[in-house]
Amino acid sequence: MNKTLSILVTAAAVSLLLFSFSCSSTSKKTASDQKKGNSYYQLGLAAWNEGDYIKARREFSKAIEVAPDMAHYYNHLGMVNLQMGNLKDAEKDFRKSLDIDKTYLDPHNNLGVLYTKQEKYEKALEELNAIRSNPMYPFPHFVETNIGVVYRLQKKHDMAEKAFKAALKMKGTHCEAYKELGLLYDEMGMHKNATESYLRCLEYCPYHVEALYRGAVKLLSEGKEKQGAVYLQRCLEIETKNVKQVQIPFLKECASLAGKMDVKANMDKFGDPVKKEKKQINAD
Repeated sequence: MNKTLSILVTAAAVSLLLFSFSCSSTSKKTASDQKKGNSYYQLGLAAWNEGDYIKARREFSKAIEVAPDMAHYYNHLGMVNLQMGNLKDAEKDFRKSLDIDKTYLDPHNNLGVLYTKQEKYEKALEELNAIRSNPMYPFPHFVETNIGVVYRLQKKHDMAEKAFKAALKMKGTHCEAYKELGLLYDEMGMHKNATESYLRCLEYCPYHVEALYRGAVKLLSEGKEKQGAVYLQRCLEIETKNVKQVQIPFLKECASLAGKMDVKANMDKFGDPVKKEKKQINAD
């Protein structure tokens, strides 16, 4: 992805991604510029992974200032804008990325996400299917998950489940596919499967806000207060970094629920039973 339609953008585990990109430019740039741009870019990736979108946007913008010929810098800036709900800016960033390097495929995937958020489902599927079977695209699990999201929103549950499971077959640690399976199973009334899917998501993406909130709600409804409290505490950690400047989907709801339970004051009481919960799920 980071549901309500989740922002499921390419590079949910963005620090692990390596992209091919064009180095052509109309302005002459030195090796020092490229090195400095990459330094800002790496800081942006680190901030993205921590959920600090304000810092991520700032660092990606700095990278573009010193090295404006790098397609993936614009793509990742677009991802931040997409996460923050700045859809016009995001589309502009993705298009700029493609202008620089037309062979760079990630922006097509992210445009598919953007059009899905705008409920332009056929247009979204057109973008996603264009790279679905492209052997050059290194992250097909993102595409399958995003296609599954479109089918889920169209109430084509069987097709959605097939797409999500195909994504997990491609990459078993893909947290967004687990989260989306949770949403799908909730819609289908398969609540135990939904809970397990949310917890699987959090196993691989511990600070995924929507999964933290939905997972906590499911656990609390099952009487598992301690496990739910741990996830709510993580929302409070994210809130201290972002809530004053960025409206992150589901963070307000998650933090509000944490406040009602007085999670911050009772963490010593709740402890951290997450590992125990994972073992229980694995045993089931």
